[in-house]
Amino acid sequence: MALYLLMALTDSVVVLVAPAWVTYHSQVTLTGKKSIVIQTTYEDGWKLTPHSLAQAVERQAQPYENKLVIFTNPGNPSGQVYTAEELRELAEVFRKYKMIVVSDEIYSYSTYDDTDYVSLSKFYPEGTVITTGLSKWASGGGWRIGYAMFPPELSFLRNLLGSAASHTFTCAPVPQQCAVAEYFNNHEACAEYMKHCTRILHAVSLFCSRKLREAGLKVKDSNASYYMYPDFSNFRDKLAKRSIFTAEEMCAVMFTETKVALLAGGVTHLDSPESLTVQLCYVNFDGKAALAASRKIGLATKIGDEFVLKNCGTTVEAIGEITKWCTKLQES
Repeated sequence: MALYLLMALTDSVVVLVAPAWVTYHSQVTLTGKKSIVIQTTYEDGWKLTPHSLAQAVERQAQPYENKLVIFTNPGNPSGQVYTAEELRELAEVFRKYKMIVVSDEIYSYSTYDDTDYVSLSKFYPEGTVITTGLSKWASGGGWRIGYAMFPPELSFLRNLLGSAASHTFTCAPVPQQCAVAEYFNNHEACAEYMKHCTRILHAVSLFCSRKLREAGLKVKDSNASYYMYPDFSNFRDKLAKRSIFTAEEMCAVMFTETKVALLAGGVTHLDSPESLTVQLCYVNFDGKAALAASRKIGLATKIGDEFVLKNCGTTVEAIGEITKWCTKLQES
């Protein structure tokens, strides 16, 4: 809701980075605002680059008109995290064109141990609004509660948002408020929970990406969250022989034949229409049981494939079905 209200309240062109979360473009449409979509690539790690950002802005009739950038880090649907150097270089472009950036950092607490997470606000503090919340790292899907942080330079926007929000909703439900109070007063327990969850997801992620690459897919290892963005373009010719030309068609056929549900990339995520990408979510296992197993092992002991095979069976099975489908497709 905060993202939508920020789009509606600012007299700005909205810049979206694709692939993007599926509701962003619909929200722009509802506000009646103009949007600029910047495509990222597998080769660039599904990340916005300073060159592509500057190029997209300079192509506009009025490069210096107000712009609101929706910037997601860690990425959704890609699971990629920007490095400090990448953010520093992007900040230079944001500052040059005086853009306001809404940095959606809802998955920041789900960053894996081998990745250093840095917020864009470190390099562009005067123009960055951070939005985040508890629904992701705290496994509270459906219980939506979040918050936004504004720099002093954007206090006018914070005041506008507060006023608009008061006419849009009242408050978070009481159970959510109690959960937030517990979080802010019990960091130690929350930190322990996050460490277990992120290491489990990291192990599952590495297992999935390796198996998918072995099957011939192009896929980047995720750095955070529980998503990855596999690319089936290596199978384009084989798929065409079956009259499959889009990600939506591919996902529909795969579901019929394997009973594995994937969310199509392509236009669904503002990717190019010919893209054969999918968003793969790898949390379809018993999280309560996996968490108990991780705690029994202890954080001092590393976990890997053996843990995944023993405790994340439904995800292992689903990845197996996808790889078998790819093998049959390759042999056809």
